[in-house]
Amino acid sequence: MFRKLRWQLTFFNAGIIALLFVLLIMGTYLLSQNQMERMTRQMAQSLARDIVTGKITDLPPAWEEDKHPGQEPEIMVPPFTHEGNPPGEGRDNFPGSAVDLPPRPGLYPLAFFVEISAQGEIIKTSSFFPLKQTDLKTLVQDMLKMPDQEGRLSINQTGYYYLKTNLPERKGMLFVFQDLSPERNARMSVMTALSLAGITCLLLSLAGSLFMANRAIIPIQKSWEQQKGFLADASHELRNPLTVMQTNLEAVLSDPKEMVGNQEKWLHNIGEEISYMAKMVDSLLFLARVDSQQQFLSKDYFSLHDMVNMVVESFQTIAAAQEKSLDYEGRDKVSCYGDEFRMKQVISILVDNAIKYSPAGGRIRVGLEQIGHVAVISVADNGYGMEPEHLDKIFQRFYQIDKSRSKGGAGLGLAIAKLIVEKHRGIIRVSSVPVQGTIFRIHLPLSNPVTVVN
Repeated sequence: MFRKLRWQLTFFNAGIIALLFVLLIMGTYLLSQNQMERMTRQMAQSLARDIVTGKITDLPPAWEEDKHPGQEPEIMVPPFTHEGNPPGEGRDNFPGSAVDLPPRPGLYPLAFFVEISAQGEIIKTSSFFPLKQTDLKTLVQDMLKMPDQEGRLSINQTGYYYLKTNLPERKGMLFVFQDLSPERNARMSVMTALSLAGITCLLLSLAGSLFMANRAIIPIQKSWEQQKGFLADASHELRNPLTVMQTNLEAVLSDPKEMVGNQEKWLHNIGEEISYMAKMVDSLLFLARVDSQQQFLSKDYFSLHDMVNMVVESFQTIAAAQEKSLDYEGRDKVSCYGDEFRMKQVISILVDNAIKYSPAGGRIRVGLEQIGHVAVISVADNGYGMEPEHLDKIFQRFYQIDKSRSKGGAGLGLAIAKLIVEKHRGIIRVSSVPVQGTIFRIHLPLSNPVTVVN
C-alpha cells in the first residue's frame, strides 16, 4: 500500500513540476521567437528606409560570411547595374566589381534587394544576390502577386523575410529580402538548450519528488503502524476484562439457587472489571479526540495551588489505607490559565501511579513552586523505581513495565498526561533510580510560551 502511495505521490509531484517546466520552456521559446522575428522585421524595415533615403546604395557580398552551408565562395554579379545596363558589359561599370566594392553595412548580413519600376521592369539589384539570374524574373512576378506587404517565403529551400515598399521619387517598388538562416539557427539552438534543460530538470524533479515522497510517507507509515498497534492493544485490553467478567458470571450462573450474599466475590470481580472497562473506554475516547484534532480544552484562570492541594487530599485516604504517606509541599500560591479539569486529571494520574508503585511505608511528596513565568509541579516517591531503558517509553500508549496488569493499569495514563501538558505548552519529564524511587516534573508556562532549560 505504501509503495503504491509513494509512487503515486512521486509521479503526481513530478507531473506538476514537468507541466510547469513545459509551460516555462514554451513561454521562453515563444518569447525568444517573437523577439527574433521582431528583430528581423526591424532590420528589414531599417534597410528599406536606408535604401529609400539614399544612405545605402548597394549591398556587396561579404565573402565567406555570406556563404550558405555547402555553397562555394563566389561573388555574385548582379543582373542589372546601377545605370540599368544589361549584364555582361563589364564588371567595372557598376559598384559590384572586384575593384570598387564598397564596404558592406554590418547591420544587414545575408540581405539583398531588388528595385522595379512602376511598369514592373527590374531596375537594380544589390551586388550580393544569392539567386541565379534565371530565377530573378520569377521572383519579381511572384512578389507582385503577393497581397501582403511583408511576410515569409522560401527561395531554393532557404527561408527569407520579405518587405515591399514604394519608391516615391522613382515611382517604383523596392523588395527587401532578409535571410532567415541565422534566425532559424538561433531558434534551433534555443530549442536544443531548452530541451536539454527541460530533460535535466525533469530528471531532477523526479528524483526530488521521490525523495520528498519518501519523507512524506514516513510520518504516514509511522502513524499507520501506531494506529494498528493502538487497535491491537485496545482490543487486547478490552478482551481481558470481558474474559474475567464472563468467567465470574459463569460462576454465578452455575449455582442459581445460591443467595446473592454468597456470590459477592464473583459480583465484586465483575464490578471491578466494569469499572476498569469504563475507565479504559474514557481514555480511548479522549485519545481519539486528540488524534482527530478536536478541541478538548476549556481554558480559564484557576488556582493551580488549590487544585493540586485538592487532588492530594482526595488521595490521602487511599494512601493511608495502604500504609503510605502522601504530603503536599506547595510553596507558592500559583494561578494558571488552562483547563482545570484536565490538569487535575494529570496530577491524579501521577499521584495514583506513585501510590501504586510505592511499597508499604513509602512516602509520596507533591510539590509546587513558581520559577519566573513557569510553574513547576513535582510528584516524587521512594518506591520501586524504573530501569533507564523504560524512561523514554513510559509515555507511549499501552506501554507497561508490569505486563501482568497486577497494578490495574492499561498503560494509557502517562500518555494522556503528556498530551494534556503539551496542549498547555508545557513539558513533562521523569527521572528514576531502581529501588530508590521516581520523580515526575511538569514545567507549565503561566503566561506566554517560554523555553524551559534542563
